Amino acid sequence: MKKLKLLLITLVLLATVCLILSGCSKTSTSNNSVSSSSANNIQNSKVKGSWFVSSCKIDGKETDTSNLFNNFYVINEDGTFDISNNGNIINSGTYTFDGTTLILSYVNNKTVMTLQNDNELLYKANTSEGVTEAIYKRS
Repeated sequence: MKKLKLLLITLVLLATVCLILSGCSKTSTSNNSVSSSSANNIQNSKVKGSWFVSSCKIDGKETDTSNLFNNFYVINEDGTFDISNNGNIINSGTYTFDGTTLILSYVNNKTVMTLQNDNELLYKANTSEGVTEAIYKRS
């Protein structure tokens, strides 16, 4: 169990370090139509809000996530997101959302999650320990 907990903490810290080192570049285009922008905002409102890790499994075995409750994805309706730790923004980026799949993008990296039941985001990754599945819920 300690090994799984250490792996989970290491994965979160590694992702945080990568996000900090990679930075963020925000671009905008002024050629978007108002109707396209409105449609995106309606779609994006489905994932808007703060999301925290509520559970994590490695190869189907539940791991302790109590030390991760201060980490949040803050997803904004305008297509941007922040990663917050203890109230401090540690990185930012942009995202796309097609109604089911959320792709969070930052320089040279991306995270893919799937919206489930309108109130859960599922993150899956293959690690050296096995398949990691994390559930994020709205705060």
